[in-house]
Amino acid sequence: MITLYAFGNGPDGFVGFTRDLRVEWALEEMELPYRVEAVDYNAGALKAESFTQINPFHQLPAISDDGYCLSESGAILFYLADKSGRLMPKDFQKKYQVIRWCVATLNTLETNLGPLEMAYMQRETDPEKGQANVDEWTTWARLRLKVFEERVKDRKYLVGDEFSVADILLSNAMRRTMESPLLKDFSALRDYRLKCEDRPAWKKVLKAYEARFEVPEGTANAQDYLQTHLY
Repeated sequence: MITLYAFGNGPDGFVGFTRDLRVEWALEEMELPYRVEAVDYNAGALKAESFTQINPFHQLPAISDDGYCLSESGAILFYLADKSGRLMPKDFQKKYQVIRWCVATLNTLETNLGPLEMAYMQRETDPEKGQANVDEWTTWARLRLKVFEERVKDRKYLVGDEFSVADILLSNAMRRTMESPLLKDFSALRDYRLKCEDRPAWKKVLKAYEARFEVPEGTANAQDYLQTHLY
């Protein structure tokens, strides 16, 4: 059985943004048997030397498949897709289109959204410098989001009509934008994310996630935190 090493707790504002969500979502969609090992982040469990064998970077998520350990959310999703034969096209060229959009999400989009989020946080303590960084990273993020907007505008999902691991990655990465002003000009992306998060597997995962964090239902939607703290 697969063990998913996931956050059991975390800092304030952490809930709903962790990348273990995308892995558990994939496991549910693929109907693979698994168990969740809730890691006590607040107690420093990730820093333990014993965790090096699971992930040398001491980060989450990670999985162990009967002793075979793997980390990095993108790699895990590819592994699970191969193992289950689901959420990845059988056609060779379509498969690599899915991989292409996965890599684009991880390397091109998230690398802009992360610094943008940090810039919003910086603005709370250093308004002038923080706003300058917000403006810069917003410009870059909009360029990336425009490409994704065009991609999903006339498609059901990123690659054809079938939901894939690429859709898990993109819709999950977009959680950091939620209903921020950044998305006001990207209505197709907003609708796409809501469509992906309307799937039963996602709703099941989110409910279990909130129970694990011992927070009220709806907390992991993250909208209130983003609108209050960042935007």
